[in-house]
Amino acid sequence: MTDRFEWLKTEIVYQEKRSDELRWAITQETIKDRETEEVFSRSLLRHPGVASVAAINDKGEILLIEQFRYTFKAMMWEIPTGTLHGELKNGQVVAIESPEIAAARELTEEAGYSASRFELAQNFCVMPGTSDGYVHLFLAFGLSTKFAPTDIGEIVTKVKFFPIEEALAMISNGEIFDAKTIIGIYAAKNYLEKL
Repeated sequence: MTDRFEWLKTEIVYQEKRSDELRWAITQETIKDRETEEVFSRSLLRHPGVASVAAINDKGEILLIEQFRYTFKAMMWEIPTGTLHGELKNGQVVAIESPEIAAARELTEEAGYSASRFELAQNFCVMPGTSDGYVHLFLAFGLSTKFAPTDIGEIVTKVKFFPIEEALAMISNGEIFDAKTIIGIYAAKNYLEKL
């Protein structure tokens, strides 16, 4: 199927950078469908991916953070998550660090914890129609407190452990509506049920 399409042009429209770190790029891509000979353009968010952490304590509770999200102009309960460091290569934004390193960094920056063990639960995409960014979801165990300053512009107001049943109820009543967090809570639930 990929042979059907030919990328004719990729133009970088915008790049989000913090210091030397490339966070993502918006591209305007011109594509030709070899079967129909049609040429069309798409604006795409090229992204190095994110690492998300469903951290589980010794009581079997999941760690959630409440943070302000500028897109919704609201506080949201989420699992710790952050963008992998990236760089631009051939019109693509590629990760230059491992998802596990990013997961460890974000758990510390956003929640103030470190973990002795990370286990990859799954990789998934959230918006494949507009972005190539993957979510690398980790379960984290052996938690201990560790301070690190939050990233610029991040506002985390609460860090709290929740019993899985309470987190599931928060999904049901609409208090949690972030996809990666919902998947993370269910991944933690599935893990705990196997014990």
